Amino acid sequence: MATMYDQKLWTESVSAVTATPSVTLGTRRWVNGNEYRYCYNGGGADADQRKIVCTMGYSYPNTFTVTTISGSNVCPVIGLIDNATCAAGSYCWVLTKGNTKGMISGVSTLAVGGAVEYARIVPCADGNINIATGGTGTTGPTIGYLVSAISDVTGTSVSVFVSTGF
Repeated sequence: MATMYDQKLWTESVSAVTATPSVTLGTRRWVNGNEYRYCYNGGGADADQRKIVCTMGYSYPNTFTVTTISGSNVCPVIGLIDNATCAAGSYCWVLTKGNTKGMISGVSTLAVGGAVEYARIVPCADGNINIATGGTGTTGPTIGYLVSAISDVTGTSVSVFVSTGF
C-alpha cells in the first residue's frame, strides 16, 4: 500500500477526481491535520461534495469502493466527500477524520440555534448529516460532532469534526 511519502501523493491534490487510479485504493493521506482515504465511487450516481459515503455491500475493509448513502443501503460509513464532487466511476479522496463542512439533511427538524456545539452527527438516508440531540429521536452511528452552533437549517453546510474510525 502506498504511503504519504510516495511522490504521487505529494503531487495530487485531495480535490482531485480522476478516471484512472493514481495510487492504491485505501491509501491514507494527511493534509492540514485532516486524514483522507483513496476510494473509488462504484455507485450509479455522483457523490456530491459534503455528502457521506459508505462501502458498497460488505467489502470493508478489503476494498474502498464507495457509494452515497441512501435509504436502502446499510453499510459502514467511510467518510465525507470533502473537496469536490466524485463522479460515478471515478477515484477520489474521502475525508475520514478532521474538520470540514457537512450538509444538514432535508429531514432535519431542528430550529436555528437548536443544536449546540459538540452535538453528535449521524448519517442520514439522503447522504447528508443529521444532528442527534437529546430529544430529536435521531439514531445511527456517531460519525463526528458539530463544531459550531447551527445558524441555518436545511440545505446549508455546518462546521463538523468527522471521525469515522476507518
